Amino acid sequence: MDTLWGNIFGKQREERDEIISILKNIPVFEELSNRDLARVERILHRRSYQEGEVIFDQGDPGFGMYIVEKALSGLC
Repeated sequence: MDTLWGNIFGKQREERDEIISILKNIPVFEELSNRDLARVERILHRRSYQEGEVIFDQGDPGFGMYIVEKALSGLC
């Protein structure tokens, strides 16, 4: 699916399955059913950040929850 159709029809099946797999390994989500995990997946917005890019600053108001899938070594 190209980018235009991907934006219209949403995430591809492989990406949805990958995100659900990641969620299953997070303690707060581990007891959810596959149906519930799929509901959580639908409201997630996956984002990649460049090295040195600020995600949020200490003291910023919270607007959501962040799940760090992978971090560069030495930065956490």
